[in-house]
Amino acid sequence: VPSLRRDLERYAALPAHEAEAMGLVDNPELLLELARAKRPDGVVDVGDLLLALFEPPLCLEPVLANNGLKLKDALAQLPKALKATMLYERQGGINGPAPP
Repeated sequence: VPSLRRDLERYAALPAHEAEAMGLVDNPELLLELARAKRPDGVVDVGDLLLALFEPPLCLEPVLANNGLKLKDALAQLPKALKATMLYERQGGINGPAPP
């Protein structure tokens, strides 16, 4: 994850014309649109956002793959990660349990 973060930060700091020349797209609205397309009910979760990162229009799959994150692996691990996130939120997350 640290190397992926560094790569993404480096790419995000590029001037738009350099990023476009590399085939990268900086378009948060497109990311959300792609994530929403995964859910007909319109309720997007972190899993939808993660999977949307692999969509071809964003051109991020090579960056993710270079850091060891492949779509097939994300799909395999996502249910477990979402369950862990749900349990963490039920326990109150960072701030501890919610008051009664």
